[in-house]
Amino acid sequence: MPTSGFLSDRFALTARWELDSTFLDGCFGKPGLGKMLNEVEYAKRAAAVPEDIKPGFLQLFVTENYPPSVLVHGTADEVVPDKESVKQYEQLRKLDIKTELLLVQDGRHGLADFGSGFPPQPATGSTEAYGRALKFIAEVFVSNSTKNNVSYLEPFWKSLSALLDAHS
Repeated sequence: MPTSGFLSDRFALTARWELDSTFLDGCFGKPGLGKMLNEVEYAKRAAAVPEDIKPGFLQLFVTENYPPSVLVHGTADEVVPDKESVKQYEQLRKLDIKTELLLVQDGRHGLADFGSGFPPQPATGSTEAYGRALKFIAEVFVSNSTKNNVSYLEPFWKSLSALLDAHS
């Protein structure tokens, strides 16, 4: 197995952690955390997160100061349910924060089509979703550069936006 790149041991370990629900265990040093959260009804998961690691769950701290956000998620994600992005999007909308949710129909985790051979091709619809996400980012930066008097960035973001328009 290669020591770097797509098929490295590190990639394989990360994939294993995601698929067997031990990713959070390793991130937070809490053996059994992923399994415990998977066994809790989705609506009750936030309350089940131990207090000492709650700061690691950004979705628990959405306030009116949260930045504009674009979320790209596959509807067939077997690692992180798409309802995580839907919930985040709904929280942001309630606070009137500029946000966009781009769901890629039948997209799996990573939005790659692993059945397409090697290297895997992008999942159907993912390239368009990522293009729209970049356009969202460009729009936010143009707007914020004008508001925050950093107009020297505006030509860059406008050029990026025009480039994205030309390829959509």
